[in-house]
Amino acid sequence: MRLVTRGLADPDAAQALARARSLTVRAGKRGEPAEGRWALFVSHLIRSELGPAHELGAELVALGSEQNDPALLSAGHWQVGTVALTRGDVQEAQHHLEHALAASRDIAPGVPGDAPVDLTLLCQGYLGVARAYQGHVDAALRLTGQAVGFARRLGDPFGLVFILFCDEWAATVAEAVTRVLDSAAEAAALIGKHGFREWGIGPQYFHGWAEARSGDPRRGEQRIRAALAKMDAMETPLFRPFALGLLAEAQLLARHPDQAGDTLRLATEEADRLGLHLYDPQLRALQARLR
Repeated sequence: MRLVTRGLADPDAAQALARARSLTVRAGKRGEPAEGRWALFVSHLIRSELGPAHELGAELVALGSEQNDPALLSAGHWQVGTVALTRGDVQEAQHHLEHALAASRDIAPGVPGDAPVDLTLLCQGYLGVARAYQGHVDAALRLTGQAVGFARRLGDPFGLVFILFCDEWAATVAEAVTRVLDSAAEAAALIGKHGFREWGIGPQYFHGWAEARSGDPRRGEQRIRAALAKMDAMETPLFRPFALGLLAEAQLLARHPDQAGDTLRLATEEADRLGLHLYDPQLRALQARLR
């Protein structure tokens, strides 16, 4: 839990990750689930280590199928679907996320899970993001909006922050500026109140993009640059090409096309190097605006 709420630089989080690796190794050849697997998956994912992240998810899917365990199936399909989404395989991502969501609804009440967020929330939030990238923006925002409402009713602040991140992400892809501003403000308030340090980055670059779109590109650029600096400090590049794309758009809106071109080239190079092809359409559209 510390790994995702307090950040990878936190000493306790580092110890938790080391213990998670040890438990996973001792668990057996088939990757028996152990306390800390969630932290291990998230660590691989946010560092853009997509191969190991996919392997963890595939192990859970296989194990869940063998044991007919909906909790394992849901977690595994969510992990595989999330990696597929990050790689830009949106149809494959939708397939796994839909299976993950269906399995999550079969989990018996009170069954403990490894993830710090309700699996139904996880699956619905990421499925909404996948639908946004497919161009189905109404369906996307309906899914993430329903998940936000469910998280509020659960009264779980971290789960709500996580799902607000999905809502901000889907709304940014859908270019729903007011929705982004509202969700980012709610998330920032929760993060400040509960100290979820690592999760303060997302609302910052989403908020910056929305500010730039709302007529203040200079302020938006400053906010996005601050988020990028935090990513660099924490060595978490997963969303860096995406945030660089948002920065390039803010620079375009500020009428600095040369700066935007340099930023966009950097974003494209990093996305290609890390295999983060989900962002390709965003970056291509910005490139077309520069011509």
